[in-house]
Amino acid sequence: MSVTAIHQPDFMPWLGFFDKISRCDKFVVLDHTMNQPGSTAFRCRRVKFLINGRENWLSIALEKSGSSDVQPINQMRIKPESEKDSEKRLKSIRESYSRAPFFTEIFPLIERYFKSEEMSLLKRNMSFIFEVFGGLGINPEVIYSSGLNCEKSSSELMLEISLKTGASAYLSGDGAHGYLVPDMFKNAGIELMYNNFVHPVYRQFNVSEFVGGLSVIDALMNIGFEGTGNLIRNKHLNITIP
Repeated sequence: MSVTAIHQPDFMPWLGFFDKISRCDKFVVLDHTMNQPGSTAFRCRRVKFLINGRENWLSIALEKSGSSDVQPINQMRIKPESEKDSEKRLKSIRESYSRAPFFTEIFPLIERYFKSEEMSLLKRNMSFIFEVFGGLGINPEVIYSSGLNCEKSSSELMLEISLKTGASAYLSGDGAHGYLVPDMFKNAGIELMYNNFVHPVYRQFNVSEFVGGLSVIDALMNIGFEGTGNLIRNKHLNITIP
């Protein structure tokens, strides 16, 4: 079975992102679709961290493209920060995680992201994702949707990409139940599967009660690459087929 998964190139993604990609053979980076750079729901520019023991959004600013409110992800540019602003952001993360067990190993990942001179949102986000893939031992074939000459949208786009990548199965996140059309995949001979991610609990050094849904950085700071990789590998496979 050849399994394809599709996802936008999120900013320092949460653990569920890496769990899903660890279960596929081909990871299609959805980089050609139109999005609103300023939207608070746009996960390619914001993610949750624990800052001073509390759940907070960490965002990056993107440059505005002319008069349009929408833009393809692969054309989005990160707005340059002053050295002072960049250091302020890093200081906040440093102070929040400096006592984490794996701080010394993981903090350079964050420094490389924020000190990078790469202004392409796609390239900078993917550079981080590839680093985490390497540390976790995740090694799918990576394909960019912008190179597939896709013409469809919504559920039809997911099917089109699955066909173009030679998939026998498409692995979706469980949040797509509302718009995917199972019969469309069945009629095309592609098995539709949902990765029902149940967030594992790990020891967080700075809270009394576990907080989930954070950037993978939180898990890496607390249990390292080996511990985070074991979380993913040792979870019971929880996939449903409609």
